Amino acid sequence: MALRPRSVVATLLVVCGVAVAVFAVVKYRSADSRPSEPGPIASYTTIPRPAPRDDSYVGSQACVECHQEISEHFLASPMGRSMATIDQAVQIENYQANAIEPSKNRRYTMTRDGKFAIHSEIMLDEDGESFFEQGERVSFVVGSGSRGRGYLINRDGLLFQSPIAWYSQSGRWDLSPGYAPENHPRFSRQIDDGCLYCHAGRMNHRGTADNHYADPVFAQAAIGCERCHGPGERHVQLQSGSG
Repeated sequence: MALRPRSVVATLLVVCGVAVAVFAVVKYRSADSRPSEPGPIASYTTIPRPAPRDDSYVGSQACVECHQEISEHFLASPMGRSMATIDQAVQIENYQANAIEPSKNRRYTMTRDGKFAIHSEIMLDEDGESFFEQGERVSFVVGSGSRGRGYLINRDGLLFQSPIAWYSQSGRWDLSPGYAPENHPRFSRQIDDGCLYCHAGRMNHRGTADNHYADPVFAQAAIGCERCHGPGERHVQLQSGSG
């Protein structure tokens, strides 16, 4: 049977349409499989090194010559006794009553050992028998003792909080604030610059590193005059006539 002219035209249009579609797919896949042209080389900005820490602090002792009465009054205040090494802090703790059991499976003991204190955690089984003990040497006291004291452990320039605190008003040892009896960070809570800024004078940072300190850890342990007044070197120079 002979095809009508109109049918022939329709058939040709369908064939051409299919051919165009196949060509477009092949061309797309060929273009997609070709390696892309290299783009412009990215430019990198060098990150500047942190500025050196201000070294124009002179320490509160430099203020005593001209401001002796003010200095003595400040050093006797709670802020002036905000941080100290164990051996420099006046002992207010009772090391005779030196054991607490905040939970049925955990006991702590606190002892003095010369310039240091030892805080020990003892884990207990169901029969109350010890099966694990960890003792940590405490280097610093935090707080004047008016309300209480916390304690810091120094591990090669990294500071950690002891889970034990002394509460002056009740005259007893107990867990540090925020430590739950059954579950707490034990000796693993790291103390950083943010904590020390409010409780300490000035730290000896190790290079430009945050939260990592040199030996000795503190250039000035307790909060001092320069916390509020700023670095005093220029002031001392002006007052002494050398500036």
